Amino acid sequence: MGEIYMYLIETFVSDNITKKQKSGEFFTPPSVSELLSQIICHKTKNKNITKIYDPCCGSGSLLLKIINHINNNKDFSGQKYKNDIPYYNLKIENGDTLLFPHQSHLEQKYNIIIANPPFGAPWYTNNKEKNKENCDRFYLKGKSIPKKRGGLAFLMHMLHLLEADGTLGVILPSGVLCASTPGVIEFRKFLIENQYIDTIIQLPLNIFPYVSETTITYILIIQKYVENQKHQIRFIDASEMHERIKSGISLRQLGKKILKI
Repeated sequence: MGEIYMYLIETFVSDNITKKQKSGEFFTPPSVSELLSQIICHKTKNKNITKIYDPCCGSGSLLLKIINHINNNKDFSGQKYKNDIPYYNLKIENGDTLLFPHQSHLEQKYNIIIANPPFGAPWYTNNKEKNKENCDRFYLKGKSIPKKRGGLAFLMHMLHLLEADGTLGVILPSGVLCASTPGVIEFRKFLIENQYIDTIIQLPLNIFPYVSETTITYILIIQKYVENQKHQIRFIDASEMHERIKSGISLRQLGKKILKI
């Protein structure tokens, strides 16, 4: 049933390819969902996991993968970035996560947060009152995240909701981590100085079928460590660690290799 579900969702998304490309919203390939879920579950295997959240869950594929790896009852929550896919059997709320976050989500902290945010989505609005409401989440040292850096806005939103010892896994284009604009540099410094970055994994090109062939994507793992607990940031170049199959790119063996590193 799971394979049928994923096939139907992928077909639905492919029928709306032009719309998705313009907004930067993309279906997460099952191989990427599986890899991210393996890593997150490995990082949290000795922790008491009670709440899991995806702020832009779409069809809920990432949440479903996590469910497959964690067997006991958990509280799975999500908010769809936009309202173009119907409800499924999860606590999924409709709405714009950045500008209109669901209040019940803002009132909680989560052990695990996973996401594949829309690439390049803007987060700013001309509504000054709404921007004022978002100040706490989207400002660093008095400066706002750049208007066109929706990926950073999603990261700030997720960090705001992450438990003190929580784990976060997110898929991002290279611009969010590597751009040389002041706002992005300040955000990178914030992540490093607070010892949030655990692992950065560069994914193979063309792993997302609807993204430009030259777009470099990463999985970023953030782990909130105890204060003064030293750790090293791991960078894994997995751009060539894949298999090519008829339907695209397979990461079947990549998870096992990464967990051994």
